[in-house]
Amino acid sequence: MYTYVKVNDGVAGASGGDVENRTYKNDEASMVVLKNTYDVIVVKGAKQKIIDAVDCTGETCMVENIVATLTVKFPGISGVHTYVKVDNSIAGTATGGDVENRTYKNNETSMVVLKNTYDVVVVKGAKQKVIDAVDCTGNTCVVENIVATFTLKFPGKTGVHVYVKVTDNVAGTAAGGDVENRTYQNNSTTMVLLKNTYDVVVKIGADSFILDDINCTGNTCTYSLAVVKLVNSANAALAGGVVKYYDGSWHPVGNTNASGLIAFGFPGTSTNLLFSVDYAFTHNEKWQNIATNPIVLFQTKKVEVQLKNSGGAFVDAGVVKYYTGAWHDLGNTSGGKVSMELLPSNILFSMDNQFVHNEKWQNTTTDATVVFQMKNVEVQLKDSSGALMDTGTVKYYTGAWHDLGSTSGGKVNVDLLPANILFSMDNQFVHNEKWQDTGGNATVLFQTKRSWCN
Repeated sequence: MYTYVKVNDGVAGASGGDVENRTYKNDEASMVVLKNTYDVIVVKGAKQKIIDAVDCTGETCMVENIVATLTVKFPGISGVHTYVKVDNSIAGTATGGDVENRTYKNNETSMVVLKNTYDVVVVKGAKQKVIDAVDCTGNTCVVENIVATFTLKFPGKTGVHVYVKVTDNVAGTAAGGDVENRTYQNNSTTMVLLKNTYDVVVKIGADSFILDDINCTGNTCTYSLAVVKLVNSANAALAGGVVKYYDGSWHPVGNTNASGLIAFGFPGTSTNLLFSVDYAFTHNEKWQNIATNPIVLFQTKKVEVQLKNSGGAFVDAGVVKYYTGAWHDLGNTSGGKVSMELLPSNILFSMDNQFVHNEKWQNTTTDATVVFQMKNVEVQLKDSSGALMDTGTVKYYTGAWHDLGSTSGGKVNVDLLPANILFSMDNQFVHNEKWQDTGGNATVLFQTKRSWCN
């Protein structure tokens, strides 16, 4: 402590000339001065206290009752640093000069300061909490109610490491400084933190999960770990799955990463939640009780769309799409097949081949092989007595006219996808057309009439 005796300037403050001083004193300081009235300045660190008009006209004079005992309580936390600063009158900051400090303290710390108002900074790891304008104008002052008990539940998981980080305000990352950690925990872990918001990293085996913005601004913060994992039919990770959960309304979680994972902390008691994933324009939902298993697995199916001729052999080239609110390209057949990883659901598929279009619904949950098979369409030309005859020129219309061929032995055949098709026949310069659904009957008959001339 430093003590400076000044000529009394008759006003609040101490601008009078220097009279005497004592520096680097502990507990108290004494000095002899001429009998008079003085202003006294007591300094600790960056803080000074002025005692105006001290009456030293007698044999002795005393300045006392100018200090307060400041206690800062942080029960359950160890290795804490506490810094007392000159109050800068700006909320959330503590840029005033240093007054006093205590480092590496457990549960609480106390220090004596000059009576005044201070900003107090409490630091644990990389996290600091600023308590503004602490009133130490009385004999004692206490900073308390600044810690939260954080509990994270991960039922059924053992050997789990949990790292609490300063929040970096970037979704899916935890680049902030270390605050606290617990390692090799089973089922759950609890730790005491300074009240604030944190990012939390959870490591289970080789997998790491990031929980963004865990709110520990209250006295307790209890969360249950929920991890959504998206894999393909071969159990390989899939990125880009859009994850939500429902507990009265839908809440967005985010997208699965390159490891096929996304994690979040569900606040409160573990519960049975409805989860959803959207991937490649397909949607899937499932209920899971994260109180018994926090890992929610979604797996796509390898959907294979096949194109076969009327004899069951694979043929090309079919153009395949699927509909889930809009049409999406799946690809073209190669060797009569094309495949894609899709979430299991009831999906409308389409196939285009030789200018003919066909659609079918299929629930890929139970059967992921979608078969489109063509019909052997036979167009016949018969005379009025029912005998096959030549030569007829055949076309079919599916948005435009396409050649099917000319009859031979009164017939012409082609494999086409089943559909309601308009066929035409030209014979002896006469043209005829007819619609026929080849899904029900693949034999298209054109028959001539016998004309009599008198």
